Amino acid sequence: RSSANIAAILDAPAAADPDRPALLVVDDVGAGGDEVDCTYGDLAAAVGRWSATPASRGGVAGDRVPLADWGGVRGTAVTLAAAHLGAATAQLSPLLTAAELGRIFPSSDRGAVAVASADASEALASALGPGGTVLDRPDAGARRVPDRHAGGDADALVLFTSGTTGTPRPVAVSH
Repeated sequence: RSSANIAAILDAPAAADPDRPALLVVDDVGAGGDEVDCTYGDLAAAVGRWSATPASRGGVAGDRVPLADWGGVRGTAVTLAAAHLGAATAQLSPLLTAAELGRIFPSSDRGAVAVASADASEALASALGPGGTVLDRPDAGARRVPDRHAGGDADALVLFTSGTTGTPRPVAVSH
């Protein structure tokens, strides 16, 4: 079993073939949207920008980064960036209301920032309460990418149970 940080998954392909497609994202699937390629180089750069953002706002290893987003480049980059920092994204459905988000992810569990798609941003900000910073893009001024956390047994991701018998509960997944 490797103790490497899950964010290291990008290192080899981004260095060897940065123009190779890493993700194929379909924008607005229901409307027959466009397919957009995201290369390994692009994804590695996005992870760097997202890593610098919470670090510039006081984010530290062990933080939980609420993420209410549809699948895509942002969600993938934020998840790997949080892991890079030694933090863990708490994967939340962008369809949840502020009340539902508040029940499954109390504001006391959050780190320096939260990330949400535009349609989920207001609900997540309301759930987090005063002082909750919700972003839909990385800070333009955040430039310093911190050193990568060791990973290992630290949490890299937090998923939530389905909640069929009550409030969904967090399940942490390590590197």
